[in-house]
Amino acid sequence: MNERNVIHWLRTRQEESELGFWLSLVSYDRKDQSVVNRAYLIYLIIFFSGWIFLTLTLLASGGAIVLQAILPGRPEQAAIGVLVLILASWWLFGMNQACRRSPAIFNETDALLLGQSPVSRRRIVLRWFWMPWLQNALPFWLLTLVLGFSLAEITMSGPISAERLPEYTIYGLRPLMALLPLQLTLFSLQWGVGILRLQKDREIRGLAWPVNAVVLALGIWLTTAAFTHPFGMTAWLLKPLQQGFSGGMSNATALVVWGCALSAWLLLAFFSNNFNLTRAIQETHEVELTNNAIRYGMTDYLNLRRTQKKLGVGHESARLPIGLGGKALIWKDLVESWRTVNVSTVFNWITVFAIPLWVAFLPNLAGRSIALIFWVIGVGRVTSQRLRSDLAGWPVLRQLPIAGGQVVLYGMLSSLAGTVLLSLLGAGVGIGIANVPLGFFLVLLPGLTAQTALSAALDVIRHARSNRLLDGSVPQISAGGILLGTALAALVWLGANLSGSLFTLFLIFALNWLIVWGLYRLVGVYYSRIDAA
Repeated sequence: MNERNVIHWLRTRQEESELGFWLSLVSYDRKDQSVVNRAYLIYLIIFFSGWIFLTLTLLASGGAIVLQAILPGRPEQAAIGVLVLILASWWLFGMNQACRRSPAIFNETDALLLGQSPVSRRRIVLRWFWMPWLQNALPFWLLTLVLGFSLAEITMSGPISAERLPEYTIYGLRPLMALLPLQLTLFSLQWGVGILRLQKDREIRGLAWPVNAVVLALGIWLTTAAFTHPFGMTAWLLKPLQQGFSGGMSNATALVVWGCALSAWLLLAFFSNNFNLTRAIQETHEVELTNNAIRYGMTDYLNLRRTQKKLGVGHESARLPIGLGGKALIWKDLVESWRTVNVSTVFNWITVFAIPLWVAFLPNLAGRSIALIFWVIGVGRVTSQRLRSDLAGWPVLRQLPIAGGQVVLYGMLSSLAGTVLLSLLGAGVGIGIANVPLGFFLVLLPGLTAQTALSAALDVIRHARSNRLLDGSVPQISAGGILLGTALAALVWLGANLSGSLFTLFLIFALNWLIVWGLYRLVGVYYSRIDAA
């Protein structure tokens, strides 16, 4: 088997694997060679072709309204403007991405079989080009068909019967034929820039700013002209799309645009001769892992990798934190919490603050008890988030020379402290405004928070298994964990409300911290059993 066949064989297996994943979603087994299975494939092609066509025609009805609203009386110009705007935005995004990492994505198998081999880099790049191009082109093909069918809805008078379907279809195919070479040209230029950056003996840095500036200026210029009356050079650049949305490209125009596409592709082939494959594998190995995680629904692993990317994992630290042992986990937790703030996190913290404030305004014990249940759920979610993030990195966490209970405690300490402070602040503000005698609630809040947090931690660790943690699969808080936290909080809360003396209240307070100590010890016990599970 020669070099060309080896590259083709390896890439073909990857493409078949990816195609097999999508076919498996419709229960088609590509390895089954029976007549029934072949007939089922034909049925799938006919069914999805008809379904896509009907969906596009349905979208075209709304598209016709949109085009007439954008430029009344000039729907063709509006369609060109919309397509150029989306095409320019995609091109700017693609160019920016190509200036930062290799456009050709490689996995572990590629690294082992190709990374150290003397195979032609040009053949690798050109063979890896076509599948990403198809994946990027497909959405634009569908968009162009919708815009073409939208023009048909506006232009064709009377109802569209079965006899007029060929005419209706031509309205979508003409602009599609004009788009094909244009999108291929832009995509080849994206890859050309990305391949040019990674040459064999050096990496060309500083491409992002000038390339993005040129692409942004060109995109704004063409988009503005597309919605107005283009002139001069702009009219020539937009001519293929104008002809495509009207009567179809002329032979001269088609020859020019396909010549541009071929020139851009040959330029890519020229740059790829000295392509630094090893550097490209290093840059895109993580991308391939992320794509597989998305494809197979590994959300926990995906969230872990995104968090690590935000934290700058893999970069040299400019300033190391001061602290030994478990203090390092506290620092890590603070940095991670600060750098991964999002809308969901802010909402959870608002809930922790708002519910204790709301308790003071509720008139009876039943209403306050129900509010406390929601507070328990919110506290468990907030305080266990960092613990689950730590468990997702189980190979590293397990090697830390820190006892299991301390690992959990130090890992949750910053979020636990923040929860206590916000809860006390909310309860204090509510009690002060409502002027109600709930001072014992402030006394109980730290113990209730610690008790709830450890109940959630115990539930997560109790269901954790080392083999699943190695895959990045960390258990969520189950209904049992919520019930445990709620039951223990209800025991302390109702006991404090129903106590008739200061001594009884003190006993309830002591019982609360005794429960906290017991949960802490149980957490350590179950943590030590994760490897044995």
